[in-house]
Amino acid sequence: MSDPDSHHVEEQLAKLDFLVVSELFMSETARVADVVLPAVSYAEKDGTYTATDRRIQLSHKAVEPVGEAMADWWIISQLSKRLGYSMQYNHPSEIMDEVAKVTPIYGGISYKRLENNSLRWPVPSNDHPGTTILHGEKFTRGLGMFHVIEHRPPAEETDAEYPLILTTGESYSTTTQAQ
Repeated sequence: MSDPDSHHVEEQLAKLDFLVVSELFMSETARVADVVLPAVSYAEKDGTYTATDRRIQLSHKAVEPVGEAMADWWIISQLSKRLGYSMQYNHPSEIMDEVAKVTPIYGGISYKRLENNSLRWPVPSNDHPGTTILHGEKFTRGLGMFHVIEHRPPAEETDAEYPLILTTGESYSTTTQAQ
């Protein structure tokens, strides 16, 4: 529903041989899926979230899942197991530990560190405070890389009859916690 050209999405989904959806509700996409895996809401799962501002935060389950709904990490690990690659996790904290082990920018992140504060990656070590500003002096690749592109006008322009441009997007807000 967030894509402004839902007809295009429907056409592309119809081309699939097999569609599996992990969904909380019977959405429009779930209605056309061959299999719907019962996911849980944010309030029914433990885990970490990385926001677009690079903030990693911990979330605790507020209520138990309803019916047959399962957490995303459990669904993915069960699918993986059935496809021949065993992912043995008992809790999402074990997944965060593995991410920290194999991803240098998450190297110093753990559930324990996230209990009272969020962190912004990169956090390369356990004693690193996190990186508030990522590119303060220069980009990680030097001064940056720019490419010239030709202007392409929008597919639809405004006119007297339709003077507005409607677009989809996200709205973000930031909160801070007292220490």
